[in-house]
Order: sequence, then C-alpha cells, then structure tokens
Amino acid sequence: MNKISTLAILCTALAGGAAQASELGAQFGNEFQSAYYVPTSGGFGLTGDWLHSSRHGDDDQTAGLGLTFSLPLGSALLTAGAKAEYIDVAGHDEWALPIGGRVDLGLGNSFGVFAQAYGASGGMASGTLHSYVDSEIGARFVPIKPLALTVGYRYNRVEFDNGRDNRTLADGPYIGAALRF
Repeated sequence: MNKISTLAILCTALAGGAAQASELGAQFGNEFQSAYYVPTSGGFGLTGDWLHSSRHGDDDQTAGLGLTFSLPLGSALLTAGAKAEYIDVAGHDEWALPIGGRVDLGLGNSFGVFAQAYGASGGMASGTLHSYVDSEIGARFVPIKPLALTVGYRYNRVEFDNGRDNRTLADGPYIGAALRF
C-alpha cells in the first residue's frame, strides 16, 4: 500500500473520532490541578491532558496527546489507548509513551463511575526517565446536561534512573467539573 493510501485511511479513522461525543473538564486536588479531553462514545478518538503540581515546591507538569479506541458494551465503555506525554519535572524535560485504558460505566442518565490507568517503563521513555504512571478512579453526576460534576482519586508518579528526582505529582482526592457534548 502506498503512503497516500495509508495517510487517507488514517485521516478517515481520525476524522470519525473528531465528531464523537466528548468530555472537556478540569480537576482540582490538594497541590494539583488538571485539565482533560476524552471521547465518550465508541470508535477511534483523540485525548488530551495536562497536570500541574506544586507538591514539591516546583512547577512540575505533564501534558499529553493520545489516540484511543473505545468499544461500547451495554452501559459500559471500554477504552484502550496510547499517549505521547511531555514531562517537565524536577528540572528534567522528558517524553514517555504510556499505554493503558479506561472503563466508564453509566448508572442511569445522571450517574456514572470510571477508572483509568496509563503507564510507561524506561523502554518507552526518553533520557533518564525510568517510569511514568497516571491513574484515577471516580464518580460522575450530571445535574443538567451538558454539565458533569466529578469526584475521585488521582495518582501520578514519575521516576528517574537516579532515584533522587522521583516525584509523586498527584496522590489524593479531587473534585471537578466537565462539559459533555
């Protein structure tokens, strides 16, 4: 298959994801804030995330773009994906390619629970980055569409080869709000 055909197939798959139902939100926890964009329907989708932490007195942050594939199964949405994550932590500027997934379970029209986890080891990271983990579990309440209110627990950790600069950027509960469209 030539390069133009490959590019056309890729663009068609991504264009289908661009018209998907999605969620754009923010989370606020003790010493961390984040913003995110995730698809909320089946098929291919694009994701985005940003996390800022003042936990260690620095301006530590991560930002990522990802590609996912979601499969609806009844009231559940199962998602597998990979991201390109930029990591600016403890004076290190590194990249990681975490893989992972998300489970979103609707409990009627107004409630839902979700969990997600992404991780990368040294083989999928640049420079002195040894590992990267980002996970969360939470619940969602939709009082009026398109507003969703969330509560949950988030854990984000970055480890370096030297061990001295390891950082836990998020490890605790959060509250959040999102627009679902």
